[in-house]
Amino acid sequence: MKLKNLIICGFAALFALAPLSTSAHSAVLVDNAGLVSSSDFEEVDDVLWDTSVEHDVDIWVHTTKSLNNMSISNYADQWYDECAAREDGIVLVVCTSPRQYYIMTSGSCIYAFTDAGLDYIEAQIVPKMSKGNYADAFITFAELCDDYMVQAEKGKPYDDNKMPKKPYNLLLSLLIAIGAGSVFGGIGVVRQFSLLKSVHKKQGAADYKKPDSFQLDSHRDIYLYRKVERKEKPRDDTNRSAGGSTTRTGSSGQTRGGSGGTF
Repeated sequence: MKLKNLIICGFAALFALAPLSTSAHSAVLVDNAGLVSSSDFEEVDDVLWDTSVEHDVDIWVHTTKSLNNMSISNYADQWYDECAAREDGIVLVVCTSPRQYYIMTSGSCIYAFTDAGLDYIEAQIVPKMSKGNYADAFITFAELCDDYMVQAEKGKPYDDNKMPKKPYNLLLSLLIAIGAGSVFGGIGVVRQFSLLKSVHKKQGAADYKKPDSFQLDSHRDIYLYRKVERKEKPRDDTNRSAGGSTTRTGSSGQTRGGSGGTF
């Protein structure tokens, strides 16, 4: 009887723990537009959640079919104010009608995600969204958020003077180098062959001398020199970007940063 009770308790414990394995945290991917398949949803949500917990900021992706007659920046402000738990955070809002997106930053994330940094993120995710690869785009967004937060925590956020390094394709670079070397080397060899002439070696130096062609009238030593002075050219900084983040006052009166466009 005791063994039977232990077995029953064991099964009860398994059933009690089962929901935790599928929903161990509240979703930070709010896919109201249904852009991510059910098979990809958990992976995308987990990456966003893990990054949020790792850096103690709110990182969200919110998709919608309508902006409720609001600008997408105001929509992002209002949605973040209602749903986010922290002032420090970033949210990617994607609307399908019209096809717009907006990345809104708040609190410390304004410092971590500069204007130049946001431009880089957009360049990585917008082409994927345009092709309908939303899960891939959102995972890329989460991974870049993690990279940006690590960099900001070091006191050196990504900006005009420092951006993430793109993956280096060693094989492709090697093939390009070999191909370019072969082409230019071949051109040089062909050119040298075209300049060759049939000549015969003379046996003595006298054969190369024209009689009475050399007369020495005077002899002097002349020492030549030059003096070079280099001065740094002043830089014109009037058109240079100051970097950092452009901010605005959000719909709730909070300071916000962000960037967006169409896809």
